[in-house]
Amino acid sequence: ARTEIQKERLTRMLAALSSTNEAIIRASSRAELFALVCEAAAKGGKFTLTSIAMINPDSDFLDVVAADGPTASSAREAVISTSEAHAEGRGLCGSAIRSQQACIINDYLSDPRAAAFHGKARDDGTNSGASFPLWVHGQIVGVMSFMSREKDTFTSEFAELLQRLVDNVSFALENFDRADEKTKADERIEYLASHDSLTHLPNREMFN
Repeated sequence: ARTEIQKERLTRMLAALSSTNEAIIRASSRAELFALVCEAAAKGGKFTLTSIAMINPDSDFLDVVAADGPTASSAREAVISTSEAHAEGRGLCGSAIRSQQACIINDYLSDPRAAAFHGKARDDGTNSGASFPLWVHGQIVGVMSFMSREKDTFTSEFAELLQRLVDNVSFALENFDRADEKTKADERIEYLASHDSLTHLPNREMFN
């Protein structure tokens, strides 16, 4: 019975991976990407929560930018830190960011690292969770998390599929950065073509 449950989870996750890839193709902005990806993963994987939190360069605390699933409201209200000095930084997200690799807890309520979140986890019925760093150009920019009602949800096979999903999201974020850089370059070229390089006043081309 346990094996059948794991097979079902893997099948669901493969479907979620496919849905997530479709969401990545459709997204026209980072905000839309985050929302669509969380929705696809939460529904496809039947997670109680799928969320994305981004690093704030001016703070020790993460900005939750998207969440989906039955307990999404909990994520939007959560206080999550990147620093181990804060209790809220010793859980899944903070650990994943500091270790620069996936952090998985398959018995959430018995793990002291997540103690700051145990109360909310009991209310939400959370018994296992996993967080994966999001990378852009070799730097961690945030973390994507998945929470489940069942213990031992995140087997090695399951985690491997989730890693593929998160890698695809990271790749999509890099593409948005490249598009932004191209737009800035095009604007700069247009400016240089229509303004004097010394005075920065409009040139003949601009007047024409």
